[in-house]
Amino acid sequence: MRPLKRVLKDPKVLQVFAKHHVTSCESLLGFPLLDLMELTDLPWMTVVEAHHSAARALAPAPTTAHDLRGRGKRFLPTSLAGLDESLHGGLPFGTITEVTGPCGTGKTQLCTMAAVVAALPVQHGGLGGGVIYIDTENAFTASRLVEMAQERFPAWFCAEDDPGNRRLRDLAQRVCIIRVSSCAELSKTYSCWRCKAQNGTIDLCFLRSSLLCPRSLS
Repeated sequence: MRPLKRVLKDPKVLQVFAKHHVTSCESLLGFPLLDLMELTDLPWMTVVEAHHSAARALAPAPTTAHDLRGRGKRFLPTSLAGLDESLHGGLPFGTITEVTGPCGTGKTQLCTMAAVVAALPVQHGGLGGGVIYIDTENAFTASRLVEMAQERFPAWFCAEDDPGNRRLRDLAQRVCIIRVSSCAELSKTYSCWRCKAQNGTIDLCFLRSSLLCPRSLS
């Protein structure tokens, strides 16, 4: 949910909406304009402007065919040459990639390595960005993240000019682990990381696993 207070600037209008439990862009857009005006007793143009502001906040940014053609398709390499070749470069940017398979086939290893590459400095083939790992199974271990980083990129993470392990600490600080145990917690977490992603502070987000909602309802 995108908070309405981030979109509307008039505190009096926000107070009126909050009084009727309309506190997000999604909840505001759930009302027809006439019903919203009748509910809040706000002027017609105020309701229309608020409705348009909420819609603009949730609408994806437009792009042109020219921009898409010039931008090309970008990928996050997995650091596994064979897999990257099969995927034509790695995990595609701007999409949702589902990783499935039986237990023990390396799904967690793949995601952990992708987190390392996403946080790796740009000059070493990474994104130099932030990662959010939403863990619903308590499966993530920081020690494995560090171990895989050192094994795959020893020239950077095990270099003699970094005796204090500053680079490993920077890597670990770029990977944010969020453990959730219910659909409600997952929804709140989604709102948080969505805002961070829009602000450009997050480049990669993992969800392990999408089976949380069925489990929590059983």
